Amino acid sequence: MNRMIFASAAAAWLAAAPGSLAQQSGAATGLAIPDVVAQLKAEGYTDFHEIERENGRYEVLVSRADGQTFEIYLDARTGDTLKVERTYLD
Repeated sequence: MNRMIFASAAAAWLAAAPGSLAQQSGAATGLAIPDVVAQLKAEGYTDFHEIERENGRYEVLVSRADGQTFEIYLDARTGDTLKVERTYLD
């Protein structure tokens, strides 16, 4: 009888686990690309040439309406700006 109760409890826990694990992993991954674009548009950047995510940060190549181009590094989890470099398109 105890084994049946334990097996039922374990099955119920496993059935609920994938959803909670997905929520946790979503929180751990941080900002999605649309969030990054929205954040940088709010800061005045208008053209997005390249967005890469690696090593826990986003590297974004963007231009402003005045034509100046920048490479911006953002923390992928928090969205904090880590570095802004003026650059030129090839």
